[in-house]
Amino acid sequence: MVKKIILTTIFIIMVTFVDTVYAEQYHTSSVNFKRIGISDGLSQGAVQDIVQDSDGYMWFATEDGLNKYDGVDFEFYRYSEDPKRGLSSNWIVDIIEDKSEQMWVATTAGVNVIDTSTEIINTYTEKDGLSNNSITEIFIDSKNRILVCTEDGLNLYNEKEKKFERILYDSKSDILTSQYILGIQEDSNGVYWIATDKGLNSYDMSTGKVDKYIADKNYNSISDNYINDILLDDNDILWICTKNGGLNKFNIKTGKIDIFENDENNSKSIPSNYINCVMKDKRGRIWVGSKGGLSLFDDISDTFTTYKNKIYDSISLIDNNVVSLYQDISNVIWIGTTKGISYFNPDGIFKLYKNDPFDSNTISGDMIFGIYEDYDKLLWVGTTDSGVNVLDRKNNKVYRLDEFEASKKIFNSNRISDINGINNDIWIATSQELIYINKETKEVRKFFENEGKEILNIYIDKEGLVWISEANGLYSIDSNFNVKSYDEEFYKNNIKDKYVSTVFQDSEGIMWIGLGVNGGLLKFNRETGVINQYKNIENDKNSLSYNSVKDINEDSKGNIWIATNCGLNKYNKVKDNFTRYTESNGLANNFVYKILIDVDDNLWLSTNYGISRYDVEQDNFTNFGITDGLQSNEFNKNAGFKSKSGEMFFGGISGINSFFPNKFKKEEIPSEIVIDKVAVNGEYINKYDNVNLKYNDNNLTIEYFLPDYRHSKKVVYAYKLEGIDKEWTLAKNSRVINYNNLKSGTYKLVIIAKNSLGVFSNSKEINIHKDLPPWKTPYAYFIYIASFIVIVYLIWNRVKLLDKMVKIRTIELNNQMKENEILYRKSLENEINKNNYFVNLSHELRTPLNLILSTQQLISNLNKEKDNIPKEKINYYMEVLKNNSKRLLNLINNIIDTSKIESGQYKINIEEHDIVYHIESTVFDMKDFIESKGIEFIVDPNVEELIIKCDINDIEKCIINIIGNAVKFTDEGGKIEVLIDDVDDNVEIRIKDTGIGIAEKDLEGIFNRFGQAYNKKSEEFGGSGIGLTLTKQLIELHNGKLLVESEVGVGSTFIIILPK
Repeated sequence: MVKKIILTTIFIIMVTFVDTVYAEQYHTSSVNFKRIGISDGLSQGAVQDIVQDSDGYMWFATEDGLNKYDGVDFEFYRYSEDPKRGLSSNWIVDIIEDKSEQMWVATTAGVNVIDTSTEIINTYTEKDGLSNNSITEIFIDSKNRILVCTEDGLNLYNEKEKKFERILYDSKSDILTSQYILGIQEDSNGVYWIATDKGLNSYDMSTGKVDKYIADKNYNSISDNYINDILLDDNDILWICTKNGGLNKFNIKTGKIDIFENDENNSKSIPSNYINCVMKDKRGRIWVGSKGGLSLFDDISDTFTTYKNKIYDSISLIDNNVVSLYQDISNVIWIGTTKGISYFNPDGIFKLYKNDPFDSNTISGDMIFGIYEDYDKLLWVGTTDSGVNVLDRKNNKVYRLDEFEASKKIFNSNRISDINGINNDIWIATSQELIYINKETKEVRKFFENEGKEILNIYIDKEGLVWISEANGLYSIDSNFNVKSYDEEFYKNNIKDKYVSTVFQDSEGIMWIGLGVNGGLLKFNRETGVINQYKNIENDKNSLSYNSVKDINEDSKGNIWIATNCGLNKYNKVKDNFTRYTESNGLANNFVYKILIDVDDNLWLSTNYGISRYDVEQDNFTNFGITDGLQSNEFNKNAGFKSKSGEMFFGGISGINSFFPNKFKKEEIPSEIVIDKVAVNGEYINKYDNVNLKYNDNNLTIEYFLPDYRHSKKVVYAYKLEGIDKEWTLAKNSRVINYNNLKSGTYKLVIIAKNSLGVFSNSKEINIHKDLPPWKTPYAYFIYIASFIVIVYLIWNRVKLLDKMVKIRTIELNNQMKENEILYRKSLENEINKNNYFVNLSHELRTPLNLILSTQQLISNLNKEKDNIPKEKINYYMEVLKNNSKRLLNLINNIIDTSKIESGQYKINIEEHDIVYHIESTVFDMKDFIESKGIEFIVDPNVEELIIKCDINDIEKCIINIIGNAVKFTDEGGKIEVLIDDVDDNVEIRIKDTGIGIAEKDLEGIFNRFGQAYNKKSEEFGGSGIGLTLTKQLIELHNGKLLVESEVGVGSTFIIILPK
């Protein structure tokens, strides 16, 4: 009874609030801001202007340089003393891109024009015709003319002369309200609207007419003369941002001016009268930047929804002083403030409910566990530490049950783990109990109170049976509140993991149980009591991806979907196997908490990195993050619910998101990959479409990005180098490709990207050509072929030459062999001659020795006789001894003299002598001996006297040797002649005989003591050959010659020629 009274009290309070209509909204808008500040790489916090160029880069103007941003990295342009490489000032106030894709940069010290392809910067100052160096804005009109607003005048750029001309100025009259120009716009009629610090002006360039609009406090005038900025939209509405007069809406067709100023008592008014900027987005909405934050204008109610900075909220606006606005090609809105940049996706489908510590009409806590919408469309939300919240969204009211004293008596703990319900029954699990509340009967029951059970999940099946997943088992509660434990079923089926994380009943009534530690998935047939267990099987891709299960659901086709700590799984009942889906397939994150299925069977998954939508027909994922309006990227278990209206809810660590899936439209935003940088061997090049590499360029680096800033970190890239790669290389979110040591050839690099919405970009292609090394070029191969031909020719020629040389060499060898044979024969003959020489020599030596010994023996024998030896015999024997001794001595002297001459030790005594006299004297001494041999001997000198220089003893010795030889080889009856002639500067002595003669082939060897011509006749006469050898040597010592002429059987003539 007490419980019923307490519950009634609670509901009386709740109903009272429900019946009251509240104007205050309890949910935060779907706008979630991401931030970029100095800590992220921004050069300075005050962002004066933002623009996106035609390549997709974002450009930020700050007071400390120009920033170029690709979603991850910054590139800076700052002041430099080199005007071609740096800006004229670091204080940047405006940026715009011209038709040539050059960036025009307005600074406080002139205009800079950046050629992004070459990085060359041209600077224009007062020297180039500018009226003032302090630039406020740069504008490009419909004719692509460039106008520059300055603090002292308006300037028109002359493109031909590369100079500026000041316009709308007359020193004698005020053409405009002021020369301090702050902004300019052009309407559809070609009329220019010019904002100054002292009013608004319109200028018709065709007629030269100028109209002025000033704040005169009269009806239908502007609210303030100091105009910070103006915007002319496509409806011919001129939006005027004033310094102190709020926002002015000027219809230039009707002339009507509406003024929007701040009203401190109206939160829907513009938050500040100091308006910095205004922008119209692609959906036609007007966004206003002021010192009071970012405001969205509602043109129906003429009210503003303002987004402000909250110091406790990291996804709120980074700063309230908004000074610039821009919407990029992917519809992201960028907000420049004095403390950095905020950006968001304005087209998000998500609503956000979160705690605001300064607003009691918000949920009590942001850590969400348990979401349920009852029949009265009240949304029940559980938090981890702040109890239960009941959201009456119709009346914009939040009931925090922990703030009611009566509810504190029901809840022993504010730590909620899950909430579920059916009809009027609400089931709430806390850390200390399970609570049942019936809204109709107001009955309250508690289960497992103070039993120490950790309830993880509440599930209600088709029969109304309530299943309770607990950290140590599974329970069910029927309509009579009977509690059943399934420990016995687990035990019978050998299920050891009892950490039950979730339960689900499929269309066939089968219960599916997810185990949270390592038990995998259970298929429980209650009728048979049989439990089938499915677990991950190593190296089996058709098994469950992971054994820790977080959630289970079923689509209309009967497929069972299982969320695990490592991917999504689809169970096919027919094939009894699993299909896995992970990050590699496009899933935002492998840790999946909750699965909700829309009417089209598309899956919506909460993960540890945002929400993923799986399109079953297209088989692709679309991922959502903070920029799309999510409470954060991290969600929680049991924090997911689909209402009867189809609205879905997901809770996480920073609140709840709600959305209607049918409002999601997959926008096919055309995206083009941008090649950021290309480096060859570490050196950056400017031409990207066609990259030409030298043969020794071994390193190629390509940096790229997709200019989709909604979730730049979720963009996935893949590339393929045609000519090398057969398959695509998945680069995930890496934006750099490196190739090392490419072979020479022509390639095509193809890069594609898929953004967070699952939309593929158009492919980006880069043609790459690497030159052949010099030694592999056609010219080189021509040289190789020519060289080969030449070499072959040379080899062929050389072979022919070698063949010829071989033949010649063969002939030479044959000749040499013949010569060797001749030499051998000659050598053999010489050896024979030597032998004969030594035989003859020994014979000649022995003969006189024998005669001497015989004579000595004879004398000795005669001396032994009694009779004395007669004197005549003694004289005779003594003469024999004498002659043979001389002969022996002469022979020995000849040998000694020959040896001395050959060794160079022989010396001659040169004196003048009458050669005729000495020859005659010498030969006459031999006359009797010769004639005694029966040989005719004739001496016939042709001159009576002839004086020459010689060693007369040696010459006489030569004459004797030659005549002695002639006597030796001339037969009895022969003749020997000695002739002496005076021939020019020489004396010629001829000794001619009629002896045996010498064969022509033996003539060369007669002067060789080992080569004397040998035959029976010479052997008969003997002779060692020393005489002729010594004779020739002695004649040559006198610088003379010894010649011989001979014919076998006729005789020989020896000719001695001596110089005078």
